[in-house]
Amino acid sequence: KNFNVIEKKSSLIKLLKIEDISSTKEVHQYPSEGKWQKFALETTDGKLIPLLHLSPIANSQEYIILCNPDGATHIPLPIINEYYQQGTGIVIVDLSGTGEASSQKSKSYDNLVKLHTLARAQLWLGHTLTGEWIKELNCVVQFLKSHFKAEQIIIDGAKESGLAGLFLKSAIGGVNKVILRNSPASYLFDNRENIDYFSMGIHIPGMLKWGDISLAAGIAGGEITFINAVTMSGNKLEGAELEKYSSEFENILNKCKNRGAVLFSTTRD
Repeated sequence: KNFNVIEKKSSLIKLLKIEDISSTKEVHQYPSEGKWQKFALETTDGKLIPLLHLSPIANSQEYIILCNPDGATHIPLPIINEYYQQGTGIVIVDLSGTGEASSQKSKSYDNLVKLHTLARAQLWLGHTLTGEWIKELNCVVQFLKSHFKAEQIIIDGAKESGLAGLFLKSAIGGVNKVILRNSPASYLFDNRENIDYFSMGIHIPGMLKWGDISLAAGIAGGEITFINAVTMSGNKLEGAELEKYSSEFENILNKCKNRGAVLFSTTRD
């Protein structure tokens, strides 16, 4: 049977704890680093989102938002260069608990699992870390639209941050395309080894009861690309197993009566 997309979207918003969407209260600008402008977005829920901004070449209105759960410094240079060569506007953002937006104290507690302290604190406060990242990415999207007249916005995120980009597209919208690198294709655990491949931040209580990543993609529609999709324990999906996921995603997109394409590609490590 087909899915009731409106119903599923509203229960996803509740699940992610993003009923209250924060917005940017103030934009702080700092001295540029070469061609890169430095900003911090101060949000209505008291956060500072540090970001680097590079204008698009000529009169392109296309922007790419790059993020990584280990922080901006972990985004591979070849990826940044590739977008730079294309003349796309680039924004590199540090989400809560990553890079410039992380605290040393919390890191020293996190010897167990990455982002453990912050993710647990968010759950304890009735939030989810993924939900917080969605709100932050949404602030960046709105900032690009209001300050730089961005028309095409792509989120390119690694691991958990790629998922946050996908959930933003599903729950709130405002994003044209999402690229997920080394992100999971499902919340189902394949085995108990390597269960800390992802940080604690990936956990969303009740997710599998609601649906799965394929349903989030079906609701989002548009273009979604998984590069080197993995299982929840970080095993790379290839061959017949990848085919199985690919057809599940296509099937669910059709059941959501949504237009779009979910692409899976693999690269040699």
